[in-house]
Amino acid sequence: MIFAASMGKSKELKSALIKLNKDNKGFPLFDPLYSAWHHSHPPILERIKVLDAGILEIDTMTPTAQLLQVLEKTISPDQSELQAAQQFLEHAAQTSLTEFLKSLSDILAGGGNSSVARRQAGIQLKNQIKTIGFASRDRLAPRDRLTERWFTEIPLEVREYVKRNVVGALGMEGYRPSAAAQCVQHLAEIELPKNLWPDLIGILVENVTNQNSTEMLRESALEALGYICQENDSQWLESKSNQILTAIVHGMKKDEPSSHVRLAATNALLNSLEFTRANFDKEAERHFIMQVVCEATQATDLRVKVAALEVLVKIMSHYYQYMEAYMGPALFAITLEAMKSDCDEVALQGIEFWSNVCDEEVDLQIEAADAQEIGRPPEHVSRYYAKGALQFIVPILMETLVKQEDYDDEDDWKPCKAAGVCLMLLASCYAALMAFGSILEGPDASKLKPIVDQAMPMLMELMKDSVVIVKDTAAWAIGRVCELIPQSATNPTYLQPLLEALVSGLSAEPRVSANVCWAFTSLSEAAYEAAQGFIRESIRHSRNSPTDRLQYYDLQSLLCATMQSVLRKMESPHASQIADPIMTSLLHMFQSSVANKTGGVQEDALMAVSTLVGVIGEGFHKYMESFKPYLLIGLKNVAEYQVCHDAVGLVGDICRALGSNVTPYCDEIMTILLENLSNNRVNRIVKPQIFCVFGPW
Repeated sequence: MIFAASMGKSKELKSALIKLNKDNKGFPLFDPLYSAWHHSHPPILERIKVLDAGILEIDTMTPTAQLLQVLEKTISPDQSELQAAQQFLEHAAQTSLTEFLKSLSDILAGGGNSSVARRQAGIQLKNQIKTIGFASRDRLAPRDRLTERWFTEIPLEVREYVKRNVVGALGMEGYRPSAAAQCVQHLAEIELPKNLWPDLIGILVENVTNQNSTEMLRESALEALGYICQENDSQWLESKSNQILTAIVHGMKKDEPSSHVRLAATNALLNSLEFTRANFDKEAERHFIMQVVCEATQATDLRVKVAALEVLVKIMSHYYQYMEAYMGPALFAITLEAMKSDCDEVALQGIEFWSNVCDEEVDLQIEAADAQEIGRPPEHVSRYYAKGALQFIVPILMETLVKQEDYDDEDDWKPCKAAGVCLMLLASCYAALMAFGSILEGPDASKLKPIVDQAMPMLMELMKDSVVIVKDTAAWAIGRVCELIPQSATNPTYLQPLLEALVSGLSAEPRVSANVCWAFTSLSEAAYEAAQGFIRESIRHSRNSPTDRLQYYDLQSLLCATMQSVLRKMESPHASQIADPIMTSLLHMFQSSVANKTGGVQEDALMAVSTLVGVIGEGFHKYMESFKPYLLIGLKNVAEYQVCHDAVGLVGDICRALGSNVTPYCDEIMTILLENLSNNRVNRIVKPQIFCVFGPW
């Protein structure tokens, strides 16, 4: 606005102003010149422009037209114009707030006005409504001060006029986000708690559900509902929850063609979850809400997908006890898929979901402990979702943890950081066993015995857990019990199942079996006689110790190498006579190595079979049916690429030896070989070998 830039700098303008002031007429409320000159000049009626040629032009403008131009200047890059516009708006609000609010609402609702003016009018109107009750020197006035000033200083007819305009502006703005929706929210914050504007929620719901509503109208109405739910007390919203959820679910349905509408509805649901407990308490309504949310997580629009995942995260926090019916069929798969996503926003929500699960289950453990202390059952119980998912989510979290980039800002919340937090929460969730074992030392054993007696069944049950860390800690805790509270370990009620659990643990992973052995050592001092039979059983399985097993596998490898050397020296007729016992032994080795996942033994056995095939030729055909499953396992073993490489080479040897007799097995073999060629996880030294197999034999 040129008047601000020219103020005090143009002698011609100053002379013209002095001349005009002689008329001593009144001035329009929104005359911009007043804002710039009201301290040193009498009022004026006309607005003066300084044209580029330096010629003065006088034109008369209506207050609304002046306000429109001022609003458009609020985004001007010229600081002098911007400052003058801001001064004008502040003065207008101070001198005639009622007329100012009406004019702003008129511009917001006026379809013929520019989008800039309408947006800025909405922002100004929202800010005025929001701050109307706060005097400049009393920013800490109580909330009811705001509402009282709205009702005492703004006449009823003006309040109704403004409300009609902002509701009428919904869907008519043509830009996002809707400024009218924000105005509706701030008006609702004042009026709804006083039971005024009772038809507002109904109007917004009708705007969403009416088939004739435009996309913009549905979207802006849902935005308004979302803002209202976010900023207002849930106390009075609970009575409106059915209406609000009707509109939200209608906008979230997968057949909704507009992703903007679907996003607004999903955000509105996110804001409304605090006061929808009555709806979640009803199974049918809960099923419908969860179905719509789960469908939204599969949306092609990334913003909708992320918002829907945020809703699931919040639902887990607010309604954990209701999630059992949905965890297995939907939530587990949805969140694991999200955690694996290459999109940071999606992955973050998947990780956040399981962090919230851990938070809830830690709180439930504390609640259960408190309830036990006072001798009552806990109000809510843990479903152990994190425990069940541990073996699936930890590998994903570990992969995510290493995806940190050198240039990442330490303040940015990235999936790698969220994964670290989630792992810590998982550790906290299962630190109870560690804490239990740690507190056994110190207090009087006689006082701890009743508590330990109650814990023994759980400790023995956890020895069967599928998660290694849980079994390991349980074995350690049992060892602590045997060492410090032996009376509980030798209790006739628990001794037999305890010994069975410990013997079973001897064949578990080395870290588990080590703690089991330590538990046996502690237990032997208090229950030597009872343990004798089981100790004899443990000796029989002593080959299961890590050192003995490694020596056993080394021996098998050496025997395979020796067998290869012997076979290479033999003629085919002689080798055929001993082929049966050789293949029987090798098949036993394959069976054992597959069960124990010992790739080194598989590799040596494959080399031995290759040598046998080369010696007996077509005579190997009779072993193919029994050997085929292990050959296919070797071809699929892409994790141990040397095993896969040797299996591919063996395929070539078999094809050369059997000729056309290999045809019945080619379909399965070719399928796996082609899959390996397209698999990025297959080591690059394997793929050339596959192409060699495809070549002439």
